[in-house]
Amino acid sequence: MTLSHQEVQGPNCLNRGPTWITPILNVLIVGAGPTGLMLANQLTRRSERVLVIDRHAGTSLQTRALGVQARTMEIYAKLGIADRTLELGKRGTGANIWAQGRKMARVPFGEAGQNATPYPFILILGQDDNERIMGDKLCDLGVSVQWKTELVGLEQEPYRVAITLKLPDGTNGKMRAASVAGCDGAHSSVRELSGITFPPGRGRDLAARPERGKAAARNFRLGDPRNQRIAVPGGRNCRRALQGRKSIRR
Repeated sequence: MTLSHQEVQGPNCLNRGPTWITPILNVLIVGAGPTGLMLANQLTRRSERVLVIDRHAGTSLQTRALGVQARTMEIYAKLGIADRTLELGKRGTGANIWAQGRKMARVPFGEAGQNATPYPFILILGQDDNERIMGDKLCDLGVSVQWKTELVGLEQEPYRVAITLKLPDGTNGKMRAASVAGCDGAHSSVRELSGITFPPGRGRDLAARPERGKAAARNFRLGDPRNQRIAVPGGRNCRRALQGRKSIRR
């Protein structure tokens, strides 16, 4: 089966089924998380023909992030979705640090950037809500997400990319696009099919080292509920920690 750009019909743009049509596809976006949805919105606003696919069955049911920064809100305003975001979110004015049932410290950040941005606060809004807001906007622009669709083949041609997709019914379909954008996270099929390595590190967190051109393993432990302390890396063999009211160094 040969596929191209899609047009989707149904009451909810994020959960519609696909009907394939024939216009030339500029960009295939793999991954319908915040990165993929933002890219799709920005490209569609600039009259680029995009197709967004995701191997999952639908939008996130849980959140992996909570804070929306001022710059994100400014971009949301240009997309016309800032008001909806403010309606659903809650402004964060500070962070409280508790230990053993006692409030040990407060970090205020409600007035950060007061004279630099129309949104001088951190907005508390889950990733799932952010995805739905951006997905609804993308739907308004006439583009939908093709769920349960997986990228399984990728071949670079002189002026375009040959793509093989695994469709929701289990069959494979082929299409071509000018570009493919990998927005599919740590286990990216775009990266794997392109032969771009991402070697695992010993730590749970990876920090890029541009001067070496590769990923390096590093741990960043910000809090440990088991002994109620906050730890900040303080060098290769040294870590500064705050425990109760005593500052310790080890």
